[in-house]
Amino acid sequence: MIAASDALAPATLWACAAGIVALPIWWRVVRQRDIAPPVPLKKALDAVWPVPCGLLLFVVYGLLLGAAMIAIQESLLNTARMALASAVLVGVAVGAVGLPRLLCSTVGVGRAIALGALTFAAALPVVYGIAYVESLFVGEMPQQDMVLRIGRGGVGVRELVFMAGAVAPFIEEIIFRGLIYGGVSRSRGPRYALHFSALIFGVVHYNPWVAILPMVALGYFLGALVQRTGSVLACFVAHALFNLLSVAVLVFG
Repeated sequence: MIAASDALAPATLWACAAGIVALPIWWRVVRQRDIAPPVPLKKALDAVWPVPCGLLLFVVYGLLLGAAMIAIQESLLNTARMALASAVLVGVAVGAVGLPRLLCSTVGVGRAIALGALTFAAALPVVYGIAYVESLFVGEMPQQDMVLRIGRGGVGVRELVFMAGAVAPFIEEIIFRGLIYGGVSRSRGPRYALHFSALIFGVVHYNPWVAILPMVALGYFLGALVQRTGSVLACFVAHALFNLLSVAVLVFG
């Protein structure tokens, strides 16, 4: 969500250095094939098109987050919290209907969390490396309004941190690795689903536009992770850690 906000922050550089060590380990683990395929959606959602449903859910989620952002800018924190809570409830409702093993995986909950953390470390040098190369050509990268507000501190920062570190990863993983990846994987196969879900994930993060390529790269890591674990739990962990690192760089950097 805000992964390309500051490719040169010292804390990020240290994390990327550790990620270079984690990357070959991640690659070896994820390449293992002795696991069950991803858990399919229930029949109620098998009967509809997962991609349109996922994109429609993304629109609803975007409207709710937009409402929360406006409320935070106007210092209407209770309204912002209601909008964020509504977004979470939408995600929970979809998860309860279509992803019965949302908090489980074919490798176990503990190992899924560990693989999520490993994926976070392995993805850092790749995603931030792409962001850095882009910065050489386009100059300093523009930052999202949410990123700037977190960096400045003040009213609503806790709500923004919650949005970046919890709400966004939760909803986006249900949409992109649950509905979209899951549906395309069943209809066209896992390889096509990996490419398609990563591309869509990058495109919807067009603001700022320079975030598209780094987010496509992150989408590939998360897609490979859902293939490996059979669940979005590990993807949520990796995605949340990614966003929280960006927040930590802004708040403490």
